[in-house]
Amino acid sequence: MIWDKFIGGLNQSQSFRKLCQLYESGHRLFGLTGPCEAGKALALAGLYSRRPRAILWITPSDEEAERQRDNLEVLLGPEPVRWWAAWDILPGDQREPDVELVGSRMECLQAQAGRRPTVILASARSVVQRTLAPAEFAARRMELAVGLRVDRDELLARLVNSGYQRQPVVSGIGEFSLRGSIIDIAGYGQDGPLRLELEDEIGRASCRERV
Repeated sequence: MIWDKFIGGLNQSQSFRKLCQLYESGHRLFGLTGPCEAGKALALAGLYSRRPRAILWITPSDEEAERQRDNLEVLLGPEPVRWWAAWDILPGDQREPDVELVGSRMECLQAQAGRRPTVILASARSVVQRTLAPAEFAARRMELAVGLRVDRDELLARLVNSGYQRQPVVSGIGEFSLRGSIIDIAGYGQDGPLRLELEDEIGRASCRERV
């Protein structure tokens, strides 16, 4: 990991050592001022590497949030980094929000629900926009596993109620298809649609390439 090339010099910084003391003492809110954008990403990567935990980094603009996400993915790898994107529509707008933006927010909620150590990048604009309450998100989650007994009609109804659209063939996120006992589901945060072979229980589950 490229982060290993910077850790030695960063640990020699007195300012960084003071920041580490605040971080490790349990301080929940502090600001980063002074360093350039890349320097801030370096400092935050250093904190996370010392003690991985959930971190919300709020930036002044959407553009900076995206750039800092890219910086952290270079330093830490993509797995612990998520982006809380701002909505691209206004309340009352008839358009649907961009599926990638929806996906980025869902991945953040999923990481928090699973209590995984995650760095979430967000702009000041995005954090004041409404979202699902944790209890509502938890109620909408569906955990599927091989051997789990599932009522097919109930599963399909839950998919529709959660905003999934039924299609003849799955071609995009937020869609599902049904052919006999085979259900394809294209959810958020997956490498490809999930294929379930379902009778009274899930007999087989696999992830396939996107079409």
